[in-house]
Amino acid sequence: MKRTTLILLLLAGITSDAQEVAHAPGMEIAGFTFLATGETGFESPSEPAPGGQVRIQETTFLTPVTGMTAGPVSLGVAGWAGWTRFDFQDVPGLGTEDLYGAAAALLVEQPAGQNWGWNAMVMPGYFGEARFMAQAQAVRRVTGAWRLELGMAFDDAFGDPQLFPVGGAVWRATDTLALNLLFPSSSICWSPVRHLSLFAFLQPAGNRWVDHDDEGKWIYVIEGWRAGLGIEPRLWKRLWLRLEGGGELARRYEVHHYQNLELDEDVDDTWFARAALVVY
Repeated sequence: MKRTTLILLLLAGITSDAQEVAHAPGMEIAGFTFLATGETGFESPSEPAPGGQVRIQETTFLTPVTGMTAGPVSLGVAGWAGWTRFDFQDVPGLGTEDLYGAAAALLVEQPAGQNWGWNAMVMPGYFGEARFMAQAQAVRRVTGAWRLELGMAFDDAFGDPQLFPVGGAVWRATDTLALNLLFPSSSICWSPVRHLSLFAFLQPAGNRWVDHDDEGKWIYVIEGWRAGLGIEPRLWKRLWLRLEGGGELARRYEVHHYQNLELDEDVDDTWFARAALVVY
């Protein structure tokens, strides 16, 4: 879901000019991001007592490819690529695991304007295996400040790919304050001065990868949530620096090898830090 939500917002902005408004995470049209988590523990199913630790590093790259408009309808294409490293310590059969993914997205959108709007996206990708993600929703402009959204998504926001509802309400109080009460990703954004944004957010942090080696097929699944605070100063023209920190919460990891369940455990909460260069 972090990918589809991000790319929906990215594609919506491909044909728009950057504005001096409060920026929510995911509104950028391009970005390069690095994330790291703290080392935390869990119980290994092969051990009777708690043991083992894990930490994660992640790098992602997002870019628009092209965009065009035909009357009220906008069309956009974007690309996404990512690398994730699991660093397992004292977990039988697991060590440092590097996992990769890439996807392309196509969005068709009709902005709400003063009434109804809609958008739909398809996003084929490869994460050690072919995967298809999609999202579609209707948008209703209630007032100049309020907008309602409702739709469905098929994504890996909660671990294994699944179908779930998306939507909620967006309140653009002013050009410097916005409240995004959306499921599954919500945020509040404020620009106290020009060229600076502050924000808080809650978003799912699930994902699924497949890896192949001489021993066969491995499947890695994460379930969890990410809550944090961030600051974003403007560096130059449309280039901004984003710094975030917070907690990785309610996490669960699964690792499958062939038909064997190598790991299926709740993971302790820990901190995360994320830095990004983004373009609006």
